[in-house]
Amino acid sequence: APFCGVPVLAHHVCGNAEMISNGQEGLVADLGSIEKLRAELEKALADPGKLAFMGLKAREKVVARFSLAGMAASYGKLYSELLQPDGN
Repeated sequence: APFCGVPVLAHHVCGNAEMISNGQEGLVADLGSIEKLRAELEKALADPGKLAFMGLKAREKVVARFSLAGMAASYGKLYSELLQPDGN
């Protein structure tokens, strides 16, 4: 969904908070019950402008980090760092 510019509503477990900046690319919340999920959805849907903003940010993050060019650049940087003498 983030690649399509759709913000994410994710439960706060399983590393979601490390991947999604709460209020930026989407929302990370306690969704441990139907009531909590409903409350978070209602809160999110009450601000369409914020949803649009988070959708744009989600797409920007995915394109920057997970596009083919972005991944190739990250691997290139990692390999360059690994090939550098460690100074010993």
